[in-house]
Amino acid sequence: MALKRRKVNETGGTLGKKKTTFKKAKKTVEKVIVDSPEEDFEDEDDNGFDDSEDGFDDMEEIPLEITEAVLTAKKSSNSTSKPHQTKPIKNKKEKFDEKDASKPEKAQTKKNFQKPPTSQEMNALRETENLFHSNLFKLQVEEMLTEISMKTKRKKEIEDWINQLQETIGKIPESGSHSISDTTWLNKLNVECPFESNSYDSAKTFQYLKPQKVIPIGSWAIGLFGKGVSVDILIEIPRESFERDDYLNYTYHRKRALYLAYLAAHLKKTSALVQDVLFESLPGDLSRPILLVHPSGKLNQRVIFRIYASASADLVAVEKLLPDRNCILETGATKLDSMPTPLYNVSVLADMRMSKINQHASEVLSSKKNILDTCFLLRIWLRHRQLDESVGMFVLTQFVVYLVDTKKLFPNMSIYQIVRTVWLQLSRSNWSKEGITLRQQSGTPPLSVADAHASFPIVFLDATSTLNLCAHLSQAAYEWLRWESTLAVGLLNKKGVNSFAALFITPKPFLLTFDNIVMIDDVQNKMQKDKRQLYWPAEAAEKIHQCLARGLGDRLRLAACRTLPVGSWSIATQPPKNSLKLAFGLCLNSPAAWEVMNKGPAADDPESAEFRAFWGEKSELRRFQDGFICEAVHWPAKNWAERRLICRQIVSYLLEKRLNLANNYVYIADQLESALIIPKLEDPVSYGTGEEATMKALEAFDELMKNLRSLEDLPLSIAQVQGVAATFRHTEPFPPLPEIPQGRLSLFGRSGDNMLPAVEATPMYLPSLSVLLTLQTSGKWPDDLEAVRRIKAAFYIQLAEKLRVLFDLVTRVFIDHIIVERKGYIFKLVIAYHRDVALLKRFVEPNGIVKYRDNPESLQLQRDQEITPRLTAALRALHAEQPAYSGAVRLAKRWIASHMLLEYLEEEAVEMIVASLFVDSTMYGLPSTEESSAKSSLHDAIDWVGPLTPQVAFFRFLQLVSCYDWTSQPLIINFNNDLTPEEIQNTETAIAAQRAQLKSPLALVTPYDPSGVAFTRSTPLLPVWSRLMVLAQESLKLMERQLMGSDMKTVDVFQAFRPPLDAYNCVIHLTRGAVARRLYTLDCPSDKKVKLHEQRPKKTLSIYDYEPVDRLLQELRLAYSDKARFFYDKYGGLLIGVMWIDKAWSTPSEFKVSHVNGSMLVAPSVAGGEKRLAPNLEAICQDFLIMGKGLVESVQCGTLVWQDSV
Repeated sequence: MALKRRKVNETGGTLGKKKTTFKKAKKTVEKVIVDSPEEDFEDEDDNGFDDSEDGFDDMEEIPLEITEAVLTAKKSSNSTSKPHQTKPIKNKKEKFDEKDASKPEKAQTKKNFQKPPTSQEMNALRETENLFHSNLFKLQVEEMLTEISMKTKRKKEIEDWINQLQETIGKIPESGSHSISDTTWLNKLNVECPFESNSYDSAKTFQYLKPQKVIPIGSWAIGLFGKGVSVDILIEIPRESFERDDYLNYTYHRKRALYLAYLAAHLKKTSALVQDVLFESLPGDLSRPILLVHPSGKLNQRVIFRIYASASADLVAVEKLLPDRNCILETGATKLDSMPTPLYNVSVLADMRMSKINQHASEVLSSKKNILDTCFLLRIWLRHRQLDESVGMFVLTQFVVYLVDTKKLFPNMSIYQIVRTVWLQLSRSNWSKEGITLRQQSGTPPLSVADAHASFPIVFLDATSTLNLCAHLSQAAYEWLRWESTLAVGLLNKKGVNSFAALFITPKPFLLTFDNIVMIDDVQNKMQKDKRQLYWPAEAAEKIHQCLARGLGDRLRLAACRTLPVGSWSIATQPPKNSLKLAFGLCLNSPAAWEVMNKGPAADDPESAEFRAFWGEKSELRRFQDGFICEAVHWPAKNWAERRLICRQIVSYLLEKRLNLANNYVYIADQLESALIIPKLEDPVSYGTGEEATMKALEAFDELMKNLRSLEDLPLSIAQVQGVAATFRHTEPFPPLPEIPQGRLSLFGRSGDNMLPAVEATPMYLPSLSVLLTLQTSGKWPDDLEAVRRIKAAFYIQLAEKLRVLFDLVTRVFIDHIIVERKGYIFKLVIAYHRDVALLKRFVEPNGIVKYRDNPESLQLQRDQEITPRLTAALRALHAEQPAYSGAVRLAKRWIASHMLLEYLEEEAVEMIVASLFVDSTMYGLPSTEESSAKSSLHDAIDWVGPLTPQVAFFRFLQLVSCYDWTSQPLIINFNNDLTPEEIQNTETAIAAQRAQLKSPLALVTPYDPSGVAFTRSTPLLPVWSRLMVLAQESLKLMERQLMGSDMKTVDVFQAFRPPLDAYNCVIHLTRGAVARRLYTLDCPSDKKVKLHEQRPKKTLSIYDYEPVDRLLQELRLAYSDKARFFYDKYGGLLIGVMWIDKAWSTPSEFKVSHVNGSMLVAPSVAGGEKRLAPNLEAICQDFLIMGKGLVESVQCGTLVWQDSV
């Protein structure tokens, strides 16, 4: 064979230059901090692991780029601990106590120990007991508030900046008078008007006059100072800038926009004060743009200022802006000729009332420290749930003001009591039917709550009872807020959960909260009845919500609406067109969501006509088996993958047929499930995403189990038959296919009943399925381990013979197992003897004393024969209860394998991590389908179940991997609640005591393995797991950016499944046809289809467990384990990643015969020294090519490529 070496263009090839490097694994786990644009602190914790001898030191050189996303080892606010296991935060008092505790005992007198607590200490203890949920909650609140509080120095800098801004605005010259339709004068200033409309009167004129006042409002005004809080500035436009009827036909909005544009042009010039100025829209309101100002100097990238423009309170009489008035007059029409314009009226009135509303909030809340601190926590709570874009902190702050005014909150209450009261009142509120008002005066209000309900779905009136503060809040967004409040109270009540972390630390993105999501764009143009009010999506959101709720019926538990942020834009460009997008999150109800039939009223029911009118041609009269005749709608589904998408069929039909949104929506439900599909199959529908294939394998196993139990005349009867392979746990990413085509039979040899692989062809992969056989107990078993093995071998021979004779099964006997083929599946039968583990532990000391001690062999056998069967039964039961588990764990395994790391983990460990999401959903509870009584607690109204769809469960798995504090906390998977709180506490204590001796950062505790290390005793090593944590974090960000991004219809979520090849020093390219698992690759060509079944000669044992790549990896690791690490995607990967071990390549080694392989002699470093050995790159790469002859296509190392010239 001739070897050919060629050079690749520097810019081409698979590998690029390394862009970022992976930090030392010992520095990857950092202190959890709160999300803030002001990063004044950085802490890193050393995890205490020393992996200098594991060969993974060089992982610090792994680049972390996934497509366009650059991975960083440092955690952001999205990298936090899992809620119920967050590491306790120590405050200053604890640190002081620990410091004192470390002093010698002699320094602490006996008198100090017996000294009674002071009155101050007693009061503190009593306060903690009465005012807080727990001492831990109090400490966490104090620590968070300390961390996020703003320094006095920073506060002074912001105040100085505001003063300079006021001076700068005061010096801006007044403009001349211009027509409001003329923007040429603005274009000369390189600025565009941020608001356009065809309704205003072009004869009107605009002139910039100095503002009436420039004052801070919002959080800053009420004393809510902290990191991450933007500062809102209110600029009141003078009354002289407006005419008497400017409140009509968007004239006010146009003048307001021109005022901001002129202001932005001049602020842009003040480089000493302003770094950049952008336009931004208010959430859900395109009619009132604001200025987004990035300051220069020390405040740059630390604080953001938002400038609001408002009108004076006497711009127009408020009676003219009540919701039943029409303020957008069509040509030739009067006010009485058109429909009212409530949303338009609110937009004008909100600006008029802005100053007074903020003044009232400041008077009520300022100087009330605990209430202000609670408002800060509520802001974090809203932001983590992405509710700040739909509800906003403004509404929540006004609700706190309402609770103070109505004597439900008091300044002397603790933060815990305040935040609990706020959530409790929100959860029990009903603003859609019983609105509230801040008005305290007696008498008839200008706008009553009942009248406001006629114009708005949600009602919360201000102190003057003229403005609805929730005018732009949809029913779906309000129900979402209520539900999150209910869940928050439930978390506070839930025992054994660190509720603080679940509420204020761990993010809860929209994508991870709901089972299905519908993204709809351009809603105002498509759905708005009143085309005059196209700047607000509230009406469209309400109509869509009502249609979805009616169409989905019992399939739906909760529908939430999120208004997606428009984003900022340059002051020199036009505002974005058709920018309003809505996201509807659907919380489904299982199993009703998977039903294929919608049953309507009986045929003779008067409501049947309404049912037919709603469903149109989909409705038909059907007679069911019980004789009931009714209208019904059928949604076809051929497999489980399609049944999970029945709700998508329904929503698509409603959006396209009833709402005319055929080309304006994207349904997010199963985008990732295509990673589990085999497109090359001739009939992919029957395979689906693997659920049906798994069930067929289980059916074959059940038949084999019946055959085994029916056998007689055996030395010992078979007491139990249990499958322990991943297929039996529903966790195999690609379940085995019976009679998968092995290739042309003429190419294969035969040895008796066995087919043999040929050199010319690689058969499709067919795995064997492990089965444990437990025999009837007997006292005649020998005490010698070797004798036991011989007895087992004799039993295997008899068992195989009986299966062959009685059931005509093809069998093959080995010394330690039997291979049986049933319906095309290969089963590997192994006898489990209960004393095997004890015999392996047994050893005799020189003095003849027999002792039992754990050793690697006994621990492995104990795991295989005792722990794995129980875990398999638990996971199979979990799947039966929550079917989404199977798809979720298979996606997780597929993702880990795609990054070529699955071989460095035990697959059972991945299965248990995913199972924890279903055993305890923590902060992702669902509304209960049963109506709770008035006396029942909020906890009873919550179903603490796992996700209902595999995709959402996979997203939560990525979040758990990236956020959990693995190095300090074990993950508890308490199946059936078999572990008591005392046992959990003891287990955590025991694991913490032996952390320093553990090689792996993972400790997965189950009732079947209280030690937590049965499947993580030696793997994964810390560098591997640290890399996986970073990959999970960035993959989740990438998918959230794609699925919830602006360009919804160009999504390639498989980018998160493609590994960054810059991580590897060398890449071995494989020949596709030689890879046995080639059907499973993500980018498998589907031009040539493969039959699902193939007829074979009878009594022929198929080729099983044959993967040439696995054999090649074994040889490579055996030959070069001292110089390289090899990484491979076991599910059809066409690449082998090779990473050099730094120790072997950095310093030449002394000459030894055992070191000659893949090495060359180099000159000594000093004169007269001996020659030393260094790795020979070219020889090693050529060896790779020679060892993989017929399997390896080429070897690429940087810009060099070695390939077979034949």
